[in-house]
Amino acid sequence: MTFDPAAFRFGGPVPRGAHVARVPAGIDSKATLFRALVPVLALPAYFGANWDALEECLRDLSWIGPKTVALVHEDLPDLPKKELLTYLSILSDAVKDWKDGEEHALVVIFPAKAKTNFEALASRR
Repeated sequence: MTFDPAAFRFGGPVPRGAHVARVPAGIDSKATLFRALVPVLALPAYFGANWDALEECLRDLSWIGPKTVALVHEDLPDLPKKELLTYLSILSDAVKDWKDGEEHALVVIFPAKAKTNFEALASRR
């Protein structure tokens, strides 16, 4: 799986009027990540707590009223490398999948300090 660091914002402002979904620091497993995402994104009951289900939900977002959804991470999740790359790939693809004029837009924000980590991950894929 590959991801495009350019799909993300680093330390950038949250778009005005966005539904803000904050992902806390300290995420250290896929299960912890999914448990954190369910309430902040108000994921529907059919969310299957797996990568395919996350990808499907991030490309739908119909249950969230505001057009823009901002997924704001307090830190880069401390997942095993393969899982982290999977997560970042899903986020990157979902951000790029939403086109101007569509019902929703997804903005993914990481802290500015994480940018160096992204560049290192992208160069070592």
